[in-house]
Amino acid sequence: WRTYVLQSENSQGRLKSEVEGFPADVLRDHVRWSKPCTLAFHKQDFRRRLAQIWEEWPFDMLVIDPWTDVVRDAEAGDVAEAFDNIDASLPRGERQPAVVVVAHIRKQGRSDKWRPKAGSELMHEILGSQGTAGKARTVFALQPSDPADSQSDVVILDCGKCNDGRANPPSAWIRKNGAFAPVANFDFDAWRNPPDDGDRKVITEQTLRNVLEETYLTRKEAVAAIVRQGFSEPAAYRALSADGKWASLIQVAKDGRLVIHKA
Repeated sequence: WRTYVLQSENSQGRLKSEVEGFPADVLRDHVRWSKPCTLAFHKQDFRRRLAQIWEEWPFDMLVIDPWTDVVRDAEAGDVAEAFDNIDASLPRGERQPAVVVVAHIRKQGRSDKWRPKAGSELMHEILGSQGTAGKARTVFALQPSDPADSQSDVVILDCGKCNDGRANPPSAWIRKNGAFAPVANFDFDAWRNPPDDGDRKVITEQTLRNVLEETYLTRKEAVAAIVRQGFSEPAAYRALSADGKWASLIQVAKDGRLVIHKA
């Protein structure tokens, strides 16, 4: 399986640093990148040169990065024309490669009261025209595991659209020198409920003891009990997180119910 990445932003030095740990035979036989170039699919000479590259090294997948350098106007008609130009650059029929476009999503931070998106909500996060999402057979999105930490290498992969199939649930991955490794036991409940900017009240050890002492509750029941004490639902999920501040205080029974850990 051969992949050709046609890109306009990354220097050769940047690309080298991204894949230094990759096996040499993978890079030699299966993945190639272009030098930074203008993604001028609207020009016949550009389309002709890409067709020549395919003839010299027939690839099974074409990655175009970034999409904003192909479609500079967000009008749906421009998106349709761009896809037509891409098709005109490639062989047709069974020889035609799969095409992946790297489309940015809207950037948000805590100051914007950022909240994770899921499923079809992700379709509205694509920067620019919805014509891009409408044309695509499948839409995958990478979201930050913690938008407050721009250096974090952990990302969340989710599927916003899957024609003729059922989308897998979201999953957490860590970027490692050009590859992705799964993150075990990622707390999606805490991730889906980030802190509220105005959440001043703090959950303490005594708060959890009041809820869980001598009482076995499911996580959902425990969250509801904490909310009844005047805390927000996101704060409750964070307090009950498996890797949160109070993880050592909380014991998980065999049936999944929670109780205060007995020393």
